[in-house]
Amino acid sequence: MTRLRRLALELFGRLPAFVRRRVVTILSPGYVLGAVLALRHGDDVLMVRSRHLREAMTLPGGLLERGETPREGLVRELREELRLDVELGEDATVVLVYPEPRRVDFVYEVRVSERPELHVDGIEVLEAQWVPITSELTDDTARDALDRLARRPPHPLDSTT
Repeated sequence: MTRLRRLALELFGRLPAFVRRRVVTILSPGYVLGAVLALRHGDDVLMVRSRHLREAMTLPGGLLERGETPREGLVRELREELRLDVELGEDATVVLVYPEPRRVDFVYEVRVSERPELHVDGIEVLEAQWVPITSELTDDTARDALDRLARRPPHPLDSTT
């Protein structure tokens, strides 16, 4: 350890605790947290077209509010945007970290035997439709999540063709 670094750490250690916490908070990277759902029916996945991303379709979900768990945030977003209640596991299926935009997406995958009734809110979500999981209509974030899910071991409810 260099002498300068040792001196800096020693000075930092002498600061009051609230100042040390504030310095760490300021210097630590902040990330935006979101949660999305890959709702599967056979070889199709539910996709939405949102007001802020009109050129492509994406997975339903959204950003977490302060203090929400990913599961709580996703449940809230699905109810607000689609009036959709889905049984989610406690933990995300995969977690995607994007260092450059400083974003973390918690991706939940749920398979259903019947397609649930959807009610598009028209405020944030403009359209919802079932598309083949290999569809090119998806945005990069949805494609990344679906590709990552596809690399997981097969699920018993996946169709075999």
